[in-house]
Amino acid sequence: MTLFTILIFTIFGITSSSEKWECRNDLEIRCADGNCKTQEKGSSTPMSVSFDDSGMMSVCAYSGCWEGKGNVFRSGDFLSLAGHGLKFSTSPERAEMNRDISITLDRKDNVAMLKAGEFAHPMVCKIAEGSQSEPRFSDYKVKVRTAKPRAIRFRNNRQARMFRTRLKAALKG
Repeated sequence: MTLFTILIFTIFGITSSSEKWECRNDLEIRCADGNCKTQEKGSSTPMSVSFDDSGMMSVCAYSGCWEGKGNVFRSGDFLSLAGHGLKFSTSPERAEMNRDISITLDRKDNVAMLKAGEFAHPMVCKIAEGSQSEPRFSDYKVKVRTAKPRAIRFRNNRQARMFRTRLKAALKG
């Protein structure tokens, strides 16, 4: 790449960025020997999955993550990734922990299907913010508390006048 090309990319903010996704499952499904079984709601820990359209993927379950790069396939609104022999982060030396993993995302409704070993999960996904591609659990489970209004008490009239002046200025923008 020439210096001129790099300068143009820098000036106009042209970068090669990939689309990154974060997903979680609400339901654990395990399939083996021609049968699939679901775990009762609340009896399993959700997986966290992150991937991008260049093929990088991280599928985290219980005690570690399968991580690596897979092949990417696109068709209409569908984005599919297939990773072969991805190593498990806490036991990379144990070949029996390696998994072939497939993720297929429908970008129209942000629903994905994950197949990793005996796991077969439907997942809800969202586009990751910025360059961060690791899932943040706080993004999915939010507790909302209602605020209880309290009276504002001022020690003197000067504080009350200052508050009103600042409030008016803030409301004007």
